Amino acid sequence: MFDRLQSWMASKRYPELDWLQVEVTTRCTAACGYCPRTVYADRWQNRDIAPELFRKALPIMKKSRIVHLQGWGEPFLHPDFFSFVRLAKQQGCSVTTTTNGTLIGDAEVEAIFAAGLDMVSFSLAG
Repeated sequence: MFDRLQSWMASKRYPELDWLQVEVTTRCTAACGYCPRTVYADRWQNRDIAPELFRKALPIMKKSRIVHLQGWGEPFLHPDFFSFVRLAKQQGCSVTTTTNGTLIGDAEVEAIFAAGLDMVSFSLAG
C-alpha cells in the first residue's frame, strides 16, 4: 500500500502533504460510546503497527508537514510509540497525537518532551 502511495506522490507536481495520520495501534484503555472499538467489541481486532511498516512510511512523512500518530486506539499503548515519534521527527515534520490521557504519568511527560512531540491533544469525549 505504501509503495503505491509513494508512486502516486512522486507522479504529482506538488507531492507535499499537509498532514498524514498513522494509526499506531487499535488497542485502547477506554470504552467510548461513539468508538467502533466499543460498538463492535465482539469482533474488534486489537493490532499494533509493525515497526517495519512504520519505517516504510518514513519517505511519505518526509513530504508531510504534520504526522499525526493516532487512530481508533490509544497511541501510548504501543511499545514503540516514542521511537516512532523520534523517527517521524527526523523526517522534518511536526508530530502530534491524540490520547485519552489515562496512561500519562511523570515518566510519559518526560518522554513526550525528550522525543520532541510537537502537540498532544486530549480526547475527553468518551
